[in-house]
Amino acid sequence: MLDEAIIHLGMHKTGTSSIQDSLRGYDDGTTFYTVLGPDPNHSLAIYTAFHEDYASHQYWRNAGTPRAQIDARRAEVRRDLAAQLQRGDRQRIVISGEGIVRLDPAGAAEFIDLVRTHARAIRIVLYLRDPLGYAASMFEQLVKGGLTKLPPLIRPGYQARIDPYRALVGPEAIQLRRFDRSEMTGESVVTDFCDLVGLDAGRVREVTANQAMPMEAVKLAYLFNRSNPCSFGDRIVLSARRHLMQAMAEAYRGRPKLDKARFTPLADCSGLDYLKRDWGLTFPGHPVEPGPTIALEGWLEDMSDVSPDPLDRIMRQAGLTGNYRDLAGKLSRSYYHLICRAAASGA
Repeated sequence: MLDEAIIHLGMHKTGTSSIQDSLRGYDDGTTFYTVLGPDPNHSLAIYTAFHEDYASHQYWRNAGTPRAQIDARRAEVRRDLAAQLQRGDRQRIVISGEGIVRLDPAGAAEFIDLVRTHARAIRIVLYLRDPLGYAASMFEQLVKGGLTKLPPLIRPGYQARIDPYRALVGPEAIQLRRFDRSEMTGESVVTDFCDLVGLDAGRVREVTANQAMPMEAVKLAYLFNRSNPCSFGDRIVLSARRHLMQAMAEAYRGRPKLDKARFTPLADCSGLDYLKRDWGLTFPGHPVEPGPTIALEGWLEDMSDVSPDPLDRIMRQAGLTGNYRDLAGKLSRSYYHLICRAAASGA
């Protein structure tokens, strides 16, 4: 039986991808990082294995994945996770997935019950981001995922993330950390996580993953979402969309990022009282006044601060040298090119 299972639940936009990519393959002879397929992020795997409506995950829907394939993946993950929890040659296991908090109550209980069957202790770790920083960073993530209009608020949902697991494992088994690099070991979330849970940081090659897109790339992605109705539904268009987002992020690399101060209209500070009351945790400079969204909407639609040069450069590199009417046209032409490439490769 394992001595301890460490379950890292994110939250989103707190360097979780860097932790996962850096710990891929970690095994120090005592503690090992779970392998549930090629992706070191266990969110989709755990959701598929334990959620009651497991085929409803956005990834499966966007990719148009057949139900039989999803069912097979569910069985595979359940089998692989059980086998790793039953390892007799290691003392601790690490599971990491910010999307695990999306399990329904029955699925969360089944997941924790399985882990508890094979581990004497469970420790749950969450890094929490302040509402304003979360709103700005999550907006970017939502745009990469297809957002076409501003939501009323972007909610961190602190209590909704924490309380279901507090009920299952008890508050003493939960560790919360502010996502503030100035407070982290080595000002690195990867090193800090290793220090927090007792991993050998010397064995870890730190990977910086899922870095913030430059502001101009975010605005172009938002324009693309609003001007192109078909970038989800099967693996071909999903692959083309993903490569377009990556190409824009790379083309505008090194240019200014989003100014989080613009996103006060979307910042939801309603959960701060809960964090202070139940966990003694506060964020400097918060709460913030939300204000109207009209200025943010206008700025997002105004492309005058977006240089076309980086986009033109990657189009030339792809051999796309036609006379395209505007930025939306250039984005669509680039996307069509990537669809053809994805189809040819069988993506």
